[in-house]
Amino acid sequence: MLLQWSTHMTSRTVTRIHNNITVPSESMKSWLSPMGTPEEWSFKSLEDLSICRCVDYPLCLLNEDGERNLEIIVKLMKRSHKKTRAVLRQWVHTEGPRPPLQLICRLNEEGILFVTTYFYLVPERIDHLYDAFEAVYSNSSVSSSRRSSAAAEVSCVIAQVVNTLMTRDEKMQSFFKAVSNKIVEAAVKLISQDGMHGCYLTDLLNNNYIFQQCLSAFLLHNLKQLLCYPTPEMDRNIVLRRHTEMWSSQKLNVGTAFSVAKMLSFLSPEVIISELKTAADLLPFRWKNILTVMSILVTENNESASLLKGLIDSWLKTGLEENNKDSLFLALVATRHCCAEKTEQFPNYITWFGSAQPSSPPHFVTFFKFLTELVPHEPPLYLKIHVNKVPAAPSGCQTVLTDYIALAKTRLSDLNETTDYLSIFNKCHDTEEENHASDVLQLINHFKATNEIAKPIIEASVFRKQYYEKVFLKYLLKRSTHEDPTIVQVIHKLNSLGKIPPSLFDSWKSK
Repeated sequence: MLLQWSTHMTSRTVTRIHNNITVPSESMKSWLSPMGTPEEWSFKSLEDLSICRCVDYPLCLLNEDGERNLEIIVKLMKRSHKKTRAVLRQWVHTEGPRPPLQLICRLNEEGILFVTTYFYLVPERIDHLYDAFEAVYSNSSVSSSRRSSAAAEVSCVIAQVVNTLMTRDEKMQSFFKAVSNKIVEAAVKLISQDGMHGCYLTDLLNNNYIFQQCLSAFLLHNLKQLLCYPTPEMDRNIVLRRHTEMWSSQKLNVGTAFSVAKMLSFLSPEVIISELKTAADLLPFRWKNILTVMSILVTENNESASLLKGLIDSWLKTGLEENNKDSLFLALVATRHCCAEKTEQFPNYITWFGSAQPSSPPHFVTFFKFLTELVPHEPPLYLKIHVNKVPAAPSGCQTVLTDYIALAKTRLSDLNETTDYLSIFNKCHDTEEENHASDVLQLINHFKATNEIAKPIIEASVFRKQYYEKVFLKYLLKRSTHEDPTIVQVIHKLNSLGKIPPSLFDSWKSK
């Protein structure tokens, strides 16, 4: 080891492939004596390397000349330890161009200068790391091969920082803990703003070795910061109507989904649930990030999903026992959000609603009074489920139930909606859009196979006429005459059978 200015452990080095250098480039010849000895190179050589930057990622990577020259200077540095120590001392304490991270990581890899030693000695340059992190993970326009190389250099430095959290030097530990926290803040900001491109945690774990104790602490801090990251306060009525379309796992930014999944995969279910419980007590409520974590949790980890179900049940219980509308609202939204992921622990909302009916009269009244207040803002599908899955009211609670059902039906009528919640093919999805799309898909598939209209469609046109005309046909006829030829054939077939009112058919033809 050429420099031992710190005693902390280093990460396993990142594997890199370098060309064998046999002839120095023109820009390097001035560094060498005629015999190829290292007497002529100096800290100026490192300064010259620092400006050999890659165009795509100048903060992270050297250009081709820089990479070739770096290999030469590394060989020279390893020939004379004494001179190398002197030159490096001069280099780190001299104001000059900030080197790309690739240069610093290469010196670290060869045991010439630790990454953490460099930044500890010149703390004013640590902003270079934060800027490099943002350049790599907020930029999706640069070629994937260059981004991958830049990410490897950034993750190399982060790994050194995280591992230094085990050092016994309290001053150094404090410094790098602050650095680690700022990296986490930058990552969480990108995740929360849907600006994360790639997955910084995947890059970090794929390219480096990190001590388990340090890794757990780092990932836990990521989760804590994500769950309490300040986001604009959102109207609860908007949350009620749109949470699944905004934050379900299928709607998430890819970088966000991968980063959260990787974060959770190394933490125990108990720790994750504990952090969710803590985050639920913060005001204003961080709906986006909390529901994002729930979505990833229930789709990735069945054990965690089981514990999450218990947490939601506890929110419901608290809401009923204390007449706490915040807890009731949280339990309701969290349940619907998890049910939208269609997992074993949360199969569908219908099942949950049927099992959630309180048997205690006071709790029953509390529950349906709460639902009554939500009626003006509820998505129609949930109103339909509620009026079709009418529970048996405990003694003395019939009035609150009938009042709710009447209000829900009135609201559906105002929205020009039927009370049907099952699709024509007797399926129920978590959104009406899915119900309608499923009906149309089955109709099309049946027509392709038989050249006939499926029997359930014909029956619905007679026995569920209101739903058939107001809902199903309205959705089907949104397609233009220029869309899939099969859909056009189906529409003409239905019209020939007298199953489309003339006004609707004429309106469709005119599109």
